[in-house]
Amino acid sequence: MKNTLIGTIALSLLPVSARAESGYTYDLTLRVTDAKNKTTTGRAHVLTTGSKARVEMLEGGKDLKPGDYSITLDGGVTTASISPAAKTIEWGGFAQAAAEILKEKGLSASNLKNVWSEAAPNQKVVTRSFHMVYKELIFRQNISVQENHSFTLAAPGAGPTFNPLVNATAIDLGSYALKFPEIRQAGPHGLFPAGFVTKATLNLQAKIGKKNEGARMEIEATVPVPAEIPESAFVVPTGYKIKK
Repeated sequence: MKNTLIGTIALSLLPVSARAESGYTYDLTLRVTDAKNKTTTGRAHVLTTGSKARVEMLEGGKDLKPGDYSITLDGGVTTASISPAAKTIEWGGFAQAAAEILKEKGLSASNLKNVWSEAAPNQKVVTRSFHMVYKELIFRQNISVQENHSFTLAAPGAGPTFNPLVNATAIDLGSYALKFPEIRQAGPHGLFPAGFVTKATLNLQAKIGKKNEGARMEIEATVPVPAEIPESAFVVPTGYKIKK
């Protein structure tokens, strides 16, 4: 008991940079294809332990700049996207996405179809469609949304507990669906499955008036490698400007 107490006190006196937890590292490949069929490829390195993760961009385009990184402390439900070059932080996540869509008073949603199924024992698929109408004074815009997402999961009980980039992307693409109470009440796992997703294909198609918009995202993880992860990896920097 005495030795355990001494060890705990000694650990608490260590600087954050010197503390570490057992976790995993792995790489992610992200391919984004827009409505004009233009594909951008990005790569990222992930450090994770428990419900915490840090995603460091290694390669990307305009919105995926090398050197940028994101941190989550709650399994990808809330994220801080950080740009050291611009010294900015942008907060995002499930709660914020739900709050923002509810602020859109001129936006109504109807005809929700939300079906989860298993294409294989380790593969979950969701097909979601709905209709939206945006009104402002005499302006009216009809929007039809179709989502088709596939998630391949690792066997439970070994390795990382979640994939932060998959979770954040699923929240981003599913943000309009949060207009529906049943989707919000299902919580984050109404948009993405629990567990470590090794591969995901996310498709969003929207018809806005007569214009077709959409995106296809493919995210694939390498095999996770056990590692000691420093606690400093999950510290959000201070003094940065908060992006709205």
